[in-house]
Amino acid sequence: MTLEAPARSVSRIFSYNQSFQAIGAVVGPMLASGVAGVLDYRYVFLMTTILVVINLLVVVIAYKKDKVKITSTSA
Repeated sequence: MTLEAPARSVSRIFSYNQSFQAIGAVVGPMLASGVAGVLDYRYVFLMTTILVVINLLVVVIAYKKDKVKITSTSA
């Protein structure tokens, strides 16, 4: 985060990061218990798997774009 953000906004970006991590730690289990109560406990793991795969795709795409940007500027 510190490499991509301007120096004057790093503290704000870190506070957003920590805030959303805390929100996820509270909201995630509440949503999972709701899904488990309405559907079934297996769907909690299915939905988690889907979210992890989506996250993996986003990271891979961002990594490839960043790698292309780095190699094109260093040449």
